[in-house]
Amino acid sequence: MEIRNLKSFKSIIEEGSFLKAAKKLHYTQSTITSHIQQLEEELQVKLFEKIGRKMNLSSFGKKLLPYVEELLTTEEKIMQLSKNKNLIKGTLKIAMGDSLVTYEFQDILSQFKKKAPHVKLSILTVDIVTMRELLEKGDVDIGFLFEDQYKGNCLIDIPFKKFPLTLVGPKNSNILNLNFDLKDQDLDISFIINEFHSPYRKIFNNHLQEKNISLNSLIEIWSIEGIKRSVKNNLGITYLPKFVMEEELARKELVEIIASCSNNLVEGIYSYHKNKYITSPMKLFMELVDKKYNI
Repeated sequence: MEIRNLKSFKSIIEEGSFLKAAKKLHYTQSTITSHIQQLEEELQVKLFEKIGRKMNLSSFGKKLLPYVEELLTTEEKIMQLSKNKNLIKGTLKIAMGDSLVTYEFQDILSQFKKKAPHVKLSILTVDIVTMRELLEKGDVDIGFLFEDQYKGNCLIDIPFKKFPLTLVGPKNSNILNLNFDLKDQDLDISFIINEFHSPYRKIFNNHLQEKNISLNSLIEIWSIEGIKRSVKNNLGITYLPKFVMEEELARKELVEIIASCSNNLVEGIYSYHKNKYITSPMKLFMELVDKKYNI
């Protein structure tokens, strides 16, 4: 028994005529007639009776209709089940640094939500040490961070891009005239930076040590936006990945300070536990990252 014949039967009843059913199903009227003839031959009974110019449902047809509706509903459920097998579902827990989630990954996050709307996405913004701990315990699926000195062997690290670092200060400030490559200095300025384990914080501290430069104070703010606002308000200098300050640099709200440490790069990596099962959400997110950065 052909499903298409049953669909034609049901459409004739819903539309009120063979012609209207044919238009709805994009068949010719003769095709619809053929479907009904085939069904009647299989069942050995008439499904419609012609009274005058009108085709009425026969008594058998009336009894058949609820079974046809039930069968077609079941057929639709089966087809939907087949379609849903490719739907990406589940959860995805990501850990990511403040700078990456705010300035670098918004496009990927947006693409992921469009491609996998049924996935429950959780994003944690944490420091590097906490991120490594979460990854080792399996409490997050993927971590996105800047390269550090971690030497563990239970995580897989995949580099995705090298980001230039730059030293900046407020516009119209005497700070801009300072020479951060001149050795043996005591400078009456503050260094504004985020977490203690930040790799670019370490890079700049190493630069200061190599040049034997001392700064007046350290202001620790765990927010990139907070750091930038503080520098703009002449509270000190900062040393960050350039991509987080592109808008402020373009508007000349922040100004780059010429120094050899501004030639350094910091590498972005994503990391996951080597024994972690790669779920469909994980796979999709990593594919989006790989595509953006041509990995």
